[in-house]
Amino acid sequence: MKAFPEGIGQPVLLLVTFLGLLTFPYASPAEARFHKTLKEITKDPGRVAECAKGDTKVVRKIVSGTIKHAKEKYKITSVVDANDEKRSDKEMYDFLKWKIGSPSAVCGQYITGGQKHFNRGYGDEAAASLLGMELPGSGQAKFPKRISDQLKAQIKSCADQVAGAVAGKAPASQAPASQPATDKLTAQAMEKISASCKQQVDKLRQQLEKDYSIPPELQDMAIKKISEAAVAGTKAVDRIGFEAGVFKKWDVENSLVQKLMAERRAERGTR
Repeated sequence: MKAFPEGIGQPVLLLVTFLGLLTFPYASPAEARFHKTLKEITKDPGRVAECAKGDTKVVRKIVSGTIKHAKEKYKITSVVDANDEKRSDKEMYDFLKWKIGSPSAVCGQYITGGQKHFNRGYGDEAAASLLGMELPGSGQAKFPKRISDQLKAQIKSCADQVAGAVAGKAPASQAPASQPATDKLTAQAMEKISASCKQQVDKLRQQLEKDYSIPPELQDMAIKKISEAAVAGTKAVDRIGFEAGVFKKWDVENSLVQKLMAERRAERGTR
């Protein structure tokens, strides 16, 4: 190999090195984000050790952290008290077990995602439980009395017709197969109620989804419960509840938290 003429070798070497760097494989922005995500979901040794000492204890810690986050996010410290926090603690513990499967499954998500995962994913449920909502982990999801009264008032004038329409085999909505036939509003039965009553039912159905986080799959059941409660009267049923059952996609939306906040502030005369 011939040597470069004197004074030329170093510039040529620098040029070759520069061209090599231009063609060297590098991570694109998308690849960089992907690798960052991989690092973020890698099992954290500290959290692994925590869960190894007892997953139930860790779930309690997660619940406490999520409730604290909800209070700060929605600025509701002034309208909740110790009793609210105690009830919320139980509601959230049962809810996470129901939603995710078991304390060990909750711990599995904690190991990879940490507390932030639960703050982002379940902060709305924590806020709702602080404000009087019963979550479906221990059976039924139930609304506070003030909201239950509002729901009953919306359908009170034709509640007896709706309650009588709940029967049959052909569901008018997307009710899950596991839902009993007696919880479904059938197209055939709905034809027997008045036109004005149908309008009330349609309006209530829209509001249940928009303001109260009740998906189409559970609306028939909720409307039935509301109608039965309206017929029975406030003293018989003061809080409306519905079974979420195996429908674990049920979530609390921000709109419901805002509704609960407004009702709690109105109840306690605060802003």
